[in-house]
Amino acid sequence: MACLFLGAVMPLVITLVAEFAPEKRKAAIVAITFTGFPLGTVITGFLASTIIPTLGWQWLLGTGTVLALILLPALVWGLPESTVFMIRRGGRTENVTKVLSAIIPGFDVNTVDLTGAPPTGGKKPVGGVRAVLSKKLVVVSLLIWLCYFICAAVVYMFLNYLPLIVKQLNIDAAGTGNVVSMFGLGGVVGALAIGFAMEKLGRYVSIGAAFTLAAGAAWILASVSLTLPLLLVLGFTIGVVLVGANSGMNALSTSVFPTEARATGVSWMHSFGKAGSIVSGLLGGVMLGAGWDVAQIFFALAIPLLAGAAAVGAVKAITTRRSRAGS
Repeated sequence: MACLFLGAVMPLVITLVAEFAPEKRKAAIVAITFTGFPLGTVITGFLASTIIPTLGWQWLLGTGTVLALILLPALVWGLPESTVFMIRRGGRTENVTKVLSAIIPGFDVNTVDLTGAPPTGGKKPVGGVRAVLSKKLVVVSLLIWLCYFICAAVVYMFLNYLPLIVKQLNIDAAGTGNVVSMFGLGGVVGALAIGFAMEKLGRYVSIGAAFTLAAGAAWILASVSLTLPLLLVLGFTIGVVLVGANSGMNALSTSVFPTEARATGVSWMHSFGKAGSIVSGLLGGVMLGAGWDVAQIFFALAIPLLAGAAAVGAVKAITTRRSRAGS
C-alpha cells in the first residue's frame, strides 16, 4: 500500500515542477528537484547504519513516516495547481490569478489569456493516453519509456547487489550503509550536473554520454579487485553517471510531452521504470541461480545501458527530423 501511493509522488512532482519552470531552465530545475530522490538514499543509508544496529528496522520506517507527516500540511496548504492545467480545464479565473501573482509578484495578469482557447482558434489539443499513444508521439513515447526502463532496472540492480559485494568482502553493516550512501551522494552530484550539462551541451548528448559512461563504470566494477575504499569511490562514480542519466530522462520527458499529456507521459515512464526494477530483481535471481558471479552480472549490465544510449540517439533523430519538417 505504501508503494502504491509513493509510486505516484515522483512523476507528479516532476510534472508540476516542469509546469512552473521557465523553458530555458527547465532541464536544470527538474534535475535539481530530482536530487531529492538520491539525497533520500544518502540520508537513509546513514540512518540505517545508525538506527538498525541499535534500535531495529521498525524505528527506521517510523522515522520516514514522521518526516512524511511533517511535510503533509505544507503540501496541502502551500502547493499550487498548474496554471496551464487550470486554464485548459476552465478553472476559476481568480484561482489562476492568485497563483500567477504569487509566483511572479507584480506581474500584470491582464496580459495572459485565461480563456483556455487554442491559439489558432481550432480544436483543443488531445491529452492523456490518446496523446502519448498518438501517431505523432507513440514512437518517441516508447523510446523514452524504454530508456527509463533500462535506467531504473540498472539502478535497482546496483542498489540490490552492492550490499552483496560488500558482504563478500566481509564488511560490517555500517560499511554497507556507507557504500549505499556514497552511491546516493554520487546521485545527488549527477542529478545536479546533468541538468546544467543539458543546458550547455544539449539534452540528448548529455543523457547519451551518461548512459555510455555508466556502461564503462559497470565494466570497471566487474573487472577490478575490490576493496572498501575502491568500492566507495566506484559507488560514488556510478551514482553520478547512472542517477544522472535517470534524472536526465525525467527532464527530457517533460520537454517531449505537451502540457495536456505531460502527467500521463511522465507517469507511464515511471511505471515502466518500476517494471524495470521488478525485472532486474527477477533477472538477477535467475543469473545467480544459473551460477553467475556478481562480476559477470555487472559486466552484462553494460549492454542494456549502451542500448539506452542508442535509444536516446533515436529520439534525437526523430525529434530533429520533425522539427525540420515543421519549419
